[in-house]
Amino acid sequence: MILIFGAAGDLGRRVTQALLQHVPANQLRLASRQPERLDHSGAETVYADFGAPESLATAMQGVSKVLLISGDAPNDVRLGQHLAVIQAAKSAGIEQLVYTSFQLANLDSAFDFARSHGATEAAIRLSGVPFTLVRNGLYAELTLMGLEQALQKGERFNASGSGRFAPVLKDDLAEALAKVLTEPGHVGQTYTLQGPELFSQAGISALIADISGKALRTVDISPEAQQQALLAMGLPEFLARALAGNSRAIADGEYLNAENHLPALLGRTPGKLETLLRQALSH
Repeated sequence: MILIFGAAGDLGRRVTQALLQHVPANQLRLASRQPERLDHSGAETVYADFGAPESLATAMQGVSKVLLISGDAPNDVRLGQHLAVIQAAKSAGIEQLVYTSFQLANLDSAFDFARSHGATEAAIRLSGVPFTLVRNGLYAELTLMGLEQALQKGERFNASGSGRFAPVLKDDLAEALAKVLTEPGHVGQTYTLQGPELFSQAGISALIADISGKALRTVDISPEAQQQALLAMGLPEFLARALAGNSRAIADGEYLNAENHLPALLGRTPGKLETLLRQALSH
């Protein structure tokens, strides 16, 4: 039995569909604080709350593998949630804990969330629970946020200078996670999963302009200005700060690590950002 924490989220839903290509639905258990929201596709659903340890223990009964998809809570809250799952997995004797980390899980990163991922990875390694760490790159789908408004105004804002990163498609990540959970040989491994091409934000703007046929300029701003703009849009303070920190990390070259295990896991070249953008702009 495979248990998915975070099954109601976008990545969780994609992983569920990918897993159904490998195992029957009765071998999947999907966990959420609101199980009625789950698109279970015949899989078992269960209530689980990171703040209620007894619910985690119940969710793990009869389970051999657990996928922990990290959330987007403030770092202190998120780390506490992860520690609760790790402890429950240890008590339950889980055979494989798969954790969706970040491509640079570093306690010194300019990106807040990368630091919490690094702390979680350290806790998993110390726990003694058999694990697989999957360090996901930045989602390609993030480039779609505000795309329509950007094309209407003819400009995209950029707080990451000329720094580059390799955006990765969520469907590719879901497929890779499904393989990690269903194929042998992945316990004890750490994988970095990125897209096939490096882009700066200016490069992404140029690609969007080329596909759409509309003029689109890149307006450079500071990470501090980005944080204030996000706060004005109504984002929580912790999230606005994290996104601005992510821009600093890109500008500092933190994501230029050439290591990429995604092609080997997929057995093919990962999907391109261009494909995603063409699909989005064709509607």
